[in-house]
Amino acid sequence: MRPATERGLRHGLWIVGLFTLALALAHVARGEIGFDAHAYWAAAHHHHFYRASPESVDAYLYSPAFAEGIWPIAAGPWAFFCAVWLLLVAGIYLWLLAPLPLRWRIPALLACTLDIVSGNVWSLFGLVLVAGFRFPGAWAFPALTKVTPVLGPVWFATRGEWRNVLICIDAVVAFAAVSMIAAPHFWVSWLHFLEHAKPNGSIAAAFNPPTAALLAIELPIALAVTVWAARTNRRWLLPVAMLFANPVLTSNALVILAAIPRIRAMDSPD
Repeated sequence: MRPATERGLRHGLWIVGLFTLALALAHVARGEIGFDAHAYWAAAHHHHFYRASPESVDAYLYSPAFAEGIWPIAAGPWAFFCAVWLLLVAGIYLWLLAPLPLRWRIPALLACTLDIVSGNVWSLFGLVLVAGFRFPGAWAFPALTKVTPVLGPVWFATRGEWRNVLICIDAVVAFAAVSMIAAPHFWVSWLHFLEHAKPNGSIAAAFNPPTAALLAIELPIALAVTVWAARTNRRWLLPVAMLFANPVLTSNALVILAAIPRIRAMDSPD
């Protein structure tokens, strides 16, 4: 890469990072810390997970398995869960971006600050993208949360790694089965929620295209990128593919790209 091009990209990343930091600090100033994570915590304290519509405050959208899996830390006070969860998110981003030189790492980390403040699961998706090549069962996590970004099995199938495909499937089935046995009524509620849920009347919801229409356009792109990446052994492209497999149109998902430095480091001969 030419020095001028690299410098321009780095300056652009600084602009994005500082803008994201300003948004994050604005949320902190309003006391909105862990505003996505609060939905996960609240789900552990209610008998009905799916009481709020998408885009509403504390709307829980994931499978019962996720809420049950985090119950040991979510069952306590909100302050405890928030501290543990946001520290986990921040730690993951620090680890994912650690292979970058400091001049790139700092602005890249700043670009993740809004997600650190919100406490969404994107950082854990980044962890899955890195670990999922060695531990295929990790792909159960996106399957049981946002559902559609499960591209690991596509990668393995394209490469003829059928044992890893079976491990992915077995992991999803195993976690889901345990959850269903523990609380089958939650699963009935979730499936009903996925089929019938409609966004609230907020301005943000009005600008989001219908999920089915969005996925009809984006999923073929995600699958094509995954297949091409698998055939050419470009593992670092899988985070890019996952961007297009997201069921909601949001710029927040760009933080998935934080997994690329760690994936590239794994591919390095050093």
